[in-house]
Amino acid sequence: MFEELSRVICALPDIDQEWLQTALRRGLFSITETPVTDCSEAMKIFTAFGGQGWLCTAEDKTILSFYPDKPLPPGVNSAWPLWGEAADGEKSLHLRRYETGWRITELEKQAAGDGILLRKQLLARSGPPLVYEVAYSLEEKCGLDELRPTACRFCGFDRQSGETP
Repeated sequence: MFEELSRVICALPDIDQEWLQTALRRGLFSITETPVTDCSEAMKIFTAFGGQGWLCTAEDKTILSFYPDKPLPPGVNSAWPLWGEAADGEKSLHLRRYETGWRITELEKQAAGDGILLRKQLLARSGPPLVYEVAYSLEEKCGLDELRPTACRFCGFDRQSGETP
């Protein structure tokens, strides 16, 4: 399936072929969700993951970014997290606040499978662009197979863009 879909996508008009060759890959994500009701436990899991990423807390109106060489500030472990994403190689950790606590989702890239991964960049308000991978798979809808997004993961920051955090 991947080869067939790749040929179709590459044949579309107005597609930047150079970008497509680097952005399109075979794969899918394994996903594990963990509900957490305790704030300190959610922060403990998030900060222990490491890598690079960003965190938004109720106490700070700015988005806190972090890297292996620039960790989160020491007092952040006592913060009330609202939203955050971290990436370390082929794994990502997403933290979301919900009514009854937090949902921590770990995504790991799997190179096998019939899915398609498309790498995208999103511009940040300040700092380097954010890099994401979006997983697509075929789903049957009304008797037709449609290529639909199934999940996305934060891959890190594009520090080669010339922007500094």
